[in-house]
Amino acid sequence: MDNRLRFPESAEIDFINDVGTTGQDHDSYAEPGTLPRYDWIRMIILGLLANQAARNEPNEYRPGTLHFDLNAFFYKCMKDSNFEDFAKCMKITTKSLYAWAQEIEEKRRRFQLTGAFSGVVYDSSNVINIPESLQPISEAPNRPYLFKNGGIVDPALARFSAHCPVAIELSGNAILAPNDQFTVFIRQ
Repeated sequence: MDNRLRFPESAEIDFINDVGTTGQDHDSYAEPGTLPRYDWIRMIILGLLANQAARNEPNEYRPGTLHFDLNAFFYKCMKDSNFEDFAKCMKITTKSLYAWAQEIEEKRRRFQLTGAFSGVVYDSSNVINIPESLQPISEAPNRPYLFKNGGIVDPALARFSAHCPVAIELSGNAILAPNDQFTVFIRQ
């Protein structure tokens, strides 16, 4: 297939061998052997078929035809007899742009921000409030790790509150007593 607009010096364009056919209606316009100007208009039409914008997918297309979907305002491309997302037709190194973007998204999902804060308790407490700046990262797959008076506490005894996602609930020997110093790391 070669859908470029081109006008050879010879009178007739060999569509079967030089351009290619698809089995669609536009293959027979204009009929082979007619005056050159019809071959040239056919070449223009084939070139235009390679770039279309509409609310519905085109009925007439060529391999590689671009279709701008006016409903979603995204490009699609004819690939393997289907209009696919344009990103599936663009290559980056050995992958399509679509496959590359999916890989990056998967890596991004595994990346989780971390943070830490500390303080001193003046009354016994089984709850530690999380600073507002760290609340957006206080969710799975992150978890709180509590250090109490310089030693780490069993991670199973500190968890993000299920009812109020702005606090850490403590149990067992993780409960803080007056004058306890604590540091909380939020990470995976």
